[in-house]
Amino acid sequence: MRSARAVFVLVPFLLSAYALYSITFVLGDLATALHTTIEGITLAVTLSWVGGAVGGLAFGVLADRWSRKGALLIAILLFSVATTLTYLVRDLPELYALWFLVGFGVNGENGISYVILAEASFTSLRGLNGGLVQGTYDLGVLLGALTASLVGGWREVFLVAGLAGLLGVPFWVGVESTHRRSKRVPLTSIFRGGLLRLTVVGSALSLSSLLLVVALFSLAPTILSTERGYYSAIVVGALLSTVAYALAGYASDLWGGGGWR
Repeated sequence: MRSARAVFVLVPFLLSAYALYSITFVLGDLATALHTTIEGITLAVTLSWVGGAVGGLAFGVLADRWSRKGALLIAILLFSVATTLTYLVRDLPELYALWFLVGFGVNGENGISYVILAEASFTSLRGLNGGLVQGTYDLGVLLGALTASLVGGWREVFLVAGLAGLLGVPFWVGVESTHRRSKRVPLTSIFRGGLLRLTVVGSALSLSSLLLVVALFSLAPTILSTERGYYSAIVVGALLSTVAYALAGYASDLWGGGGWR
């Protein structure tokens, strides 16, 4: 996949992370406005990840059976519209429902993006491309922090992030359609033979990573918001993480990607 064409996948992925983490920097303001506690608001964050689990599976099936590109568009529209509508929330049930849909759409978008990039990219650079994609999550956090610091209130933060998500649609137009008809393989095959160990170890690593990242990205900004140098730490941390993801991906191409070459 030419580097220029990778941008068509990276930008919508970045905007999905921006939407998902827009709530991170307004937890306190939301709690005050909706007359609840921080814990009451963070349940919305939990529901977004529950929605992500369901959405990742649902959009994965849709992408396989129908169209990678078509399913990607639906996912982009879903998380963008749900984030934008959060501008109008009046109570916790509305917030919970909308943020579940945000997670549903974001994880659907993410899963399809990984597949498209892997199928269309140069095989020797799959690790680097995957690292770059994952690194955009940290840039999404950075955009959320900048928006919260520049925009007047929490409603406007959601409005800006949601409308920004729709900017992914023009980039979606340039995404290659990589869906190819192939022999159907049963899902249970990942639990058999040589794939069993890879499935178990990979799932354990992914789960442990998510348990750290979700708590760190979603709650730490609120906890640290009164500390000096708070936004500087967010900026530096996000940029360093992005570089680290890219380097880790490239290292996997050099030393761990023998089976792909």
